Amino acid sequence: MQKLRGLKILSIVSLFISLLGLIVAYYAIVHHSSKLDSAVWNVKFENLKAIKHGKVTYELPTVSDTSISDSKITFSSAGDSVTFVFDVENQGNIDAMLGTIFQGNLKCVGTGSNALKDANAVCDNIRYQLKYHDGKTVANNDLLNKGSSRRVSLILTSKASPTNTVTVSGFNMAMIYHQNS
Repeated sequence: MQKLRGLKILSIVSLFISLLGLIVAYYAIVHHSSKLDSAVWNVKFENLKAIKHGKVTYELPTVSDTSISDSKITFSSAGDSVTFVFDVENQGNIDAMLGTIFQGNLKCVGTGSNALKDANAVCDNIRYQLKYHDGKTVANNDLLNKGSSRRVSLILTSKASPTNTVTVSGFNMAMIYHQNS
């Protein structure tokens, strides 16, 4: 009888501990899971503007997420340049790392009697720079923390002296970011 009575007490205590464990688990799930944030990835270019130096003329390029495309730039003399300034913004809640910088192929078209020679000279002598506002060169593995932004300058300069104007098109540039682990 004593054994049976001890077994009943042990069963009731075990049941009570199990019930208490379920209550604590339920409370933890209900009250803490509602505070979890979902991961948001949102890195993109914003606020594009251009600054010209010399006799260069340009069409402002198209911006899509983290790429710039469809710009036409006309160079007239050595030293002509255009600087595209934009912000790379990480509007998400995940830190990002720059993985790849992609630059498309340029197409140069000259005018006048030296059109081909001028076009080749300009296309072969365009200097391309990608720098942060503080002057540091943009490079692979650069970090962009969540909720932050960095001002970037894309500078295209002609080192050639064409006889007549040369229009450069087909310029595409993309900065491919990935999650920083």
